[in-house]
Amino acid sequence: QSGLIHGVIDYPLKLRSVKEMWSLSLRLRALGATTLVYLTPSKGHVGVLYRDLLFFRLSGFSQIIGAPVAKDVRETRVDPATGFSEYECSRLARSLAELGPINLEDPKNWDLRLTGAEQMAGDQALDAFNGDPFIAINMGGKVIEKHWGQQNWRELLRTLSATHGGYGLLFLGAADEAGAVADVADVWPGTVVNACGKLLPRESGGALRRASLFIGHDSGPMHLAAAVGVTCVAPFSGYNPPRKWYPYGAKHRIVQRMDGIMNVPVEEIAANVRDVLPAFLVAAGSGVPAVTGRLSSN
Repeated sequence: QSGLIHGVIDYPLKLRSVKEMWSLSLRLRALGATTLVYLTPSKGHVGVLYRDLLFFRLSGFSQIIGAPVAKDVRETRVDPATGFSEYECSRLARSLAELGPINLEDPKNWDLRLTGAEQMAGDQALDAFNGDPFIAINMGGKVIEKHWGQQNWRELLRTLSATHGGYGLLFLGAADEAGAVADVADVWPGTVVNACGKLLPRESGGALRRASLFIGHDSGPMHLAAAVGVTCVAPFSGYNPPRKWYPYGAKHRIVQRMDGIMNVPVEEIAANVRDVLPAFLVAAGSGVPAVTGRLSSN
């Protein structure tokens, strides 16, 4: 619907059957396309790369753009001064140099082209906030090593409720993450909307574009939030090298512990939230939220 993608042909990661590979190859040939843009994340397995290239060549693609054949493109660059890796999107932009310059600083290059229907679905999920500001949260993800833990999330919300309790909370994620919300959100004095499993990924982007802040794991919702211009505060584990999979841009606040995400202190995440988001609490005796402070310029 967005015009970004016109169709999908699934290429299972663990595809091994010769019959199934031949069937997939015939489907690719039927497209009549001769150019392929290769965006598979680099994992350092050169054999897998060359297997893919051979398969796609045999499937009719005479031009393959972005395949990280050169070592400098295949491997993530590391800043010798900080030890931080380059962003994965920077490595991908380098691999696609054949297509022309890609300016990652230009917001237009992050435009998701959300349709009117996707924006409307996102807006409808926010009805309970009645136009009041809210913080978006994702506590889930596919990789257990990236999970901060229910107790940490509960303690974070309890800590922030004293200064930011006037904000609503929008929980986003998969349907199987919905049950965890009740275990942590009862400490929050403001409005809570549990939208886990209720929005498609791009509809979640439609809701996120209204958020004042995103707090969450290294996950799809985090990158959606960054793409629609929302500042992210995120605890990271040592699952990936420092900075490689951070949301792109200097305004985000990432706290990474290479010895495990459970060692990310609640107070450090809370301090980062306070630093980038003005306090918003219920004024004593009035029942009316009161804003104090102002949004950080970064």
